[in-house]
Amino acid sequence: MAAAAAEQQQEEEVIIVGAGPSGLAAAACLSLRGVTSLVLERDDCVASLWRHRTYDRVRLHLAKRYCALPHAPHAGDSPTYLPRDDFIRYLDAYASRFGVRTRLRREVRSARYDAERARWVVDAVDLATGKAEVYTARYLVAAAGENDEKVVPEVAGMETFPGKVVHAVDYRSAEGFKGKSVLVVGGGNSGMEIAYDLSTSGAAAAVSIVVRGEVHLVSREIWSVGMTLQRNHLPTWAVDKVVLLMCAVVFGGDTARYGLRRPAVGPFAMKMTTPAYPVFDVGTFAKIRSGEIRVVRAGIKSVRGSDVEFLDGRRHAFDAIVFATGYRSTTKQWLKRYCALPHAPHAGDSPTYLPRDDFIRYLDAYASRFGVRTRLRREVRSARYDAERARWVVDAVDLATGKAEVYTARYLVAAAGENDEKVVPEVAGMETFPGKVVHAVDYRSAEGFKGKSVLVVGGGNSGMEIAYDLAVGGATTSIVVRSELHLVSKEIWNLAMTLYRYLPVWAIDKVVLLMCAVVFGDTAHYGLRRPAVGPFTMKVTTTMYPVLDVGTFAKIRSGEIRVLRSGLKSVRGSDVEFADGHRHAFDAIVFATGYRSTTRQWLKSDDGLIGDDGMAARSYPDHWKGENGLYCAGMVRRGLYGSYEDAEHIADDISKQLRSSKPTPNSGSA
Repeated sequence: MAAAAAEQQQEEEVIIVGAGPSGLAAAACLSLRGVTSLVLERDDCVASLWRHRTYDRVRLHLAKRYCALPHAPHAGDSPTYLPRDDFIRYLDAYASRFGVRTRLRREVRSARYDAERARWVVDAVDLATGKAEVYTARYLVAAAGENDEKVVPEVAGMETFPGKVVHAVDYRSAEGFKGKSVLVVGGGNSGMEIAYDLSTSGAAAAVSIVVRGEVHLVSREIWSVGMTLQRNHLPTWAVDKVVLLMCAVVFGGDTARYGLRRPAVGPFAMKMTTPAYPVFDVGTFAKIRSGEIRVVRAGIKSVRGSDVEFLDGRRHAFDAIVFATGYRSTTKQWLKRYCALPHAPHAGDSPTYLPRDDFIRYLDAYASRFGVRTRLRREVRSARYDAERARWVVDAVDLATGKAEVYTARYLVAAAGENDEKVVPEVAGMETFPGKVVHAVDYRSAEGFKGKSVLVVGGGNSGMEIAYDLAVGGATTSIVVRSELHLVSKEIWNLAMTLYRYLPVWAIDKVVLLMCAVVFGDTAHYGLRRPAVGPFTMKVTTTMYPVLDVGTFAKIRSGEIRVLRSGLKSVRGSDVEFADGHRHAFDAIVFATGYRSTTRQWLKSDDGLIGDDGMAARSYPDHWKGENGLYCAGMVRRGLYGSYEDAEHIADDISKQLRSSKPTPNSGSA
């Protein structure tokens, strides 16, 4: 439904996005302090997750004393572990008691801060009418939760599966699965409870559950003891000791014997420092131990009809599949920061991590919206400062005509970027290689590489992503990773970026590395050694950047991608010799060996703003301003968010100078 023109802005003191427990609690606490707020909720009710997206048998995992909202303890005669319907009634009563103001069926499309007005501007749509609405507020509370959008992995051949396929969000009970062989994918709390529900009801003939990761299995009672110890200020390491000792007694020793391996990090340390959470046993483990539920340790590789092939090569036939593969928050979709340019947040319904084509469209629209004046196909040959005229003189060539052009300006901004010219190392005998050789800049897709043995040279982000793309596309893939690197997930790095506003760098490194240990384990086992310097310290003090995993590590761990630790020594025909003496034959080579900036080739300035490598010579945040009206933007390796900040700093500085000097127009100046 097309949205109508936005109505007049509605001013509020506080806008809260999300009417789940967190949003309701925030509204109630504000109300008790005399502060009014308005809660915007996409669904048609409060507590929509509990009301519409949970299975029938679900109960709170924690004792009720840990699950009460502020100023409203649960009734003394209510169950210790509340059933779903009891908790929904509690939340309804809570919203009513504290007079929580809500606007239901409002989907927030964007939220941005207007610095001039010192207000948050929230764009929303009334889903009932399609009408656009705009709200402004001094304060904004993001409380949309972490379980907003289901995650379903892409599995080759899934469309050929003839049976029932559901996500945990759509699972209600075992009804409809009677006599079927069911595969539950995901060993978290939802997966374990659904597997138990299917097995206990007798509806399913056989239940299997995929548990790829390590899990801390605990009972509700043990976890309550741990929570009590923590509240009494016992250190986390000691709480973990007590909890693990109790688990060993309750579960009969090592759960790894039944396919449930525990992480090296203790359960409470894991909970406090990572997004991971322990699995609360509701009876599932007894059924695993008795063989009523089968644990499958390998992930799904592909589906062909009713047959599911796993990464360990085994195949099993199933009648139904339940994906308990988690959720993602959509908050970043409407509160986008790190990859947006100034004054233009991304559309609320755009993906959290934008594909290339979407980002290109965003940039095109950005240039059009702000009337950016461009002269295309102009190659700058030199830029020098003329002190007598107090002007920068820029010599360029129109590549379409070959005509020389000269521009003069009071200010010059170097924004040519760090990826201006590809770097290809010289390798002895490379000219004898008979196969395809490309640089990452010329790589588009795995098309043309299927069935070939491909060597990717370079273990940075481009190399890792290309290796993943090739492996998925059917190529036998090897990757040269000579240097140490920090492998992180996008989610972990986004958290680190958020923490950067509040914590010192060393503390962020501790959190990031602990989370990476839980998610990836010791990557050195697979040829990916981590540097001694932490990932965030490395980012802010060097030119190095962490590698954001897009799925490559899973393929390295499964053996689908081979890691080679030595660099290339020479090439002789199809054979590549490495520095460690090993030889391997390849059909194609992709050099993901980086780029260099060409700024120093044309910028004739010795004020120290730009270093010999063509990048900013000074450290953040003092990197962007030089002498005589010279600036650089996006030249300090801080990504798009760095470009955002640089642009604002530069525009603010130039506009202040122009306002203070009130210059007269200069004929011929840009």
